Formats: sequence, C-alpha cells, structure tokens
Amino acid sequence: MEFAAKINMFFISPKRRHIMFATFRNLRFMVHEKKLFFGLWLVAMAIMLVFSAMCGSAHAKDLTLISIGDSLTEGAGDDQWEGGVTVGYPGRVATKLTGSGHTVQKHNLGAAGYTIGDMITPYEGPGQLDQSLNLIQEAVANGRQPVTMIWAGSNDLWAVYEDKCTAASPPACAASDVQEFAGSLETILSQLSSTQTILLVALLDDHSKRPVVADPSYPAHSEITPDELPLLSDQTRSYNDEIQRLAQQYGATVVDTWNTQIFEGPPTISEDGDHPNTQGYDQLAHIWYQALVSALDGAPPGDPGDLPQTIQSYEILTPSTGVHEVPRGDYQRIYGTVGEDTITMKSGGRADLRNMINANQITFEEASSGFSVSRSGGVVSLSRADTGTLLRIPATQTRQTIRFSDRTYYLVIKNARVMLGNQQITLEDRSISP
Repeated sequence: MEFAAKINMFFISPKRRHIMFATFRNLRFMVHEKKLFFGLWLVAMAIMLVFSAMCGSAHAKDLTLISIGDSLTEGAGDDQWEGGVTVGYPGRVATKLTGSGHTVQKHNLGAAGYTIGDMITPYEGPGQLDQSLNLIQEAVANGRQPVTMIWAGSNDLWAVYEDKCTAASPPACAASDVQEFAGSLETILSQLSSTQTILLVALLDDHSKRPVVADPSYPAHSEITPDELPLLSDQTRSYNDEIQRLAQQYGATVVDTWNTQIFEGPPTISEDGDHPNTQGYDQLAHIWYQALVSALDGAPPGDPGDLPQTIQSYEILTPSTGVHEVPRGDYQRIYGTVGEDTITMKSGGRADLRNMINANQITFEEASSGFSVSRSGGVVSLSRADTGTLLRIPATQTRQTIRFSDRTYYLVIKNARVMLGNQQITLEDRSISP
C-alpha cells in the first residue's frame, strides 16, 4: 500500500494491537447498526486517545540552542527585537520549541561580517566555535540536550569575486576558495561532532539571485560584475556540495535553504536587498524548525526499552565497507554509502543508521535488535524483524520504500509531520498477525 503522507513507524505491543483491532471491530458493528455518524465520532475519539497514549509528540527535552553564523544568524533586517537584539530565525525557532513543550536556553553567537574562518579565529575575543564547545559542555553537565545550528559561508561567497577571483581568473582560483571553505567547515563539524550536541548545518542560497547584486540600483557589492554572477552561482553550488558531503561525514542534519525564494526579493527581503525581513525570517525559522524536529525525533529516546542513550562506536561505511555487522550488545551509529549497504544486526545489537540513501538490506538475527533510520532516501528491506524489535524511521527527504519480510508484527503509523515525499510500504505475506 502507498501513503502520500509524512509518516513514522513504530512497532506496538500485542496488547495495544488488540485495542486498535477492537476499535475497528466496533466501527463495523456501528455501521451495521446504521449509527454511522455517532459511531464514526466515537471511533475517531477512540483512535485519537489511543494514538495519543501510544505515540504522543516527540519527547519533551531541556534544550540548549546554540547558533553559529554571520549577519543572517544575528538577524540583520529583522524588525522584531527582544532584549535589545533582533530575534532572527534562532529566536523564532526557540519560541516554536517552547510551544511544543521543550524548555529552551538560547545562545545566538551570530555576528555580522563574519566569514567561516572568523567563526573559528576572530579578530578579537573568543571564537564562536570555542564558545559553542563551552556551552555544550555546560549544557551536558546540567542535564540539557545541546543543539548547534550552523549557517556559514555568505561573506565568504561575496569575497570570492570582490577580493579573490574575477571572471578572467583560472578555475583553480575558485576551486582553492572552495577547499578553504571546506577546511574551515570540517574544523567546526569535526570538533562539534565529538560532543553530545545535535548538529544542523544549512545550505546557502543562490547569492547571484539576491537583489543586492542582481539589481544594479543597489550600491553594495558593486565589485561583482554581471558576467561574474553565473560564476557566483556556480560557487554557491560548490559550497553546498561540500556542506552536504561534510554533513554526511559528521552526522549533521542538512537544512535546505537553497530551494527557497526568500532571498530573491519582496515580500521576504529587507530594503538592503541582501538580508531577509521579518516575513523572511518567519519562513526561515519554519525551515530550521522542521529540520530540527526531524533531528530531535531521530535522536535515541530515553524511555525504558528504547535505544540506549550512549552510542558505543561510530562507523562510516565506505564503498569497500558497505557490508557491516553490528556485534552482540553493541549500539552503533552508522553512516551509509551512496551504494547499497548490507547490515546484519546480531542478537541484541542496536544501531542508529544515517544517510542510507540507496537500496539497503538490514537483517535482524534476533528479535531483541532495534534500530533507527534517518534521512534515508532509498529502499530499506528489513528481514527477520520479529516481535520485540524496535523500529524507528523518523525522517526522510525523498521518496523511500520500506519492505518488511518474514514475520513483522504490530505496526502503527504516527507523527505525520516528519517524512517528506510519497512513502511506500510493502508488507509481504504473513507480515501482520491476524
């Protein structure tokens, strides 16, 4: 069967399965008695109560929200202020999180004019990276879950064709700049990924489409000539390629601010033609929040019987190591390859699988295994996922096909806000217990 909805899947206990089956039997009985309207209302209420009891929203957490970036993170162009500073997208994200039941301490470290190198080694004072590491350590010590949002590279892009390269420069000029940007981003991600923070990193919008350079009436960035705009667009794509590559390597959630028209003009751009206005930041906050919800749902929950909190090892699968075995009793975080990965879960082995973007075969040797899959965009085939197996598939960004074979029991669909795109679930014979 095929669902054109955003879905999450969990196994549920036999007891709860009987509750759901009993509900549907009641529905058939009431239809037979021609009490359709009243019966449907009762069943709808029953289903809502059952889903609320079984599923609920994502577990509420005490969060420390840290934002690294430049003027876009600082909130330049925003008309909303709080405590003497602009709210920007970080403040709006914090408000959304609070509204969904989390407690949030926010730290916006964004500073206008900063390049990604400045975020590591500024002209004066502590760098944003060092400040973030200290805040993460403090959050963990106080039992809070740190979340670090990174959006960098805008000022680096402007500098390419203002200070470094021209349309007549050899390709090596732009390529060298890309490698410099990637090196700085890897420094940030590698250090932050070694902590317990949840990482998010945003793509860059196509800077050649911002009115500040696309419209000659704007005085800023006048050094960038019209024939350099296509090169600026190409450079943005190259930056984004590195962002996506490094995000996959270091387990960061990618925030898609590339596929947006926020920066292309009214009604979401400010008068300077460069930064979003209040409406633009509203839209950016929504994009960031949706990505963060996916990242939070993808983190192992702490309820008894769920995946453990402490990951014992990290594995990055290369094309030569696309076959992987999770040992007995281990809990691993595994980053997939662009090819087809084969993973065997030994008895009691558990895994948090990330970026499984192609056809993947996952085999459970015993029912006690469990796993979580995030940002999967390919085919996930599950074998021997028997009763007692915990299955979480919290987030996908493209169409995903999930096949259950052998005896897969007690499936419930929940949390319809998370998966993106049409999802297809194939249940083979005898996959649902009568």
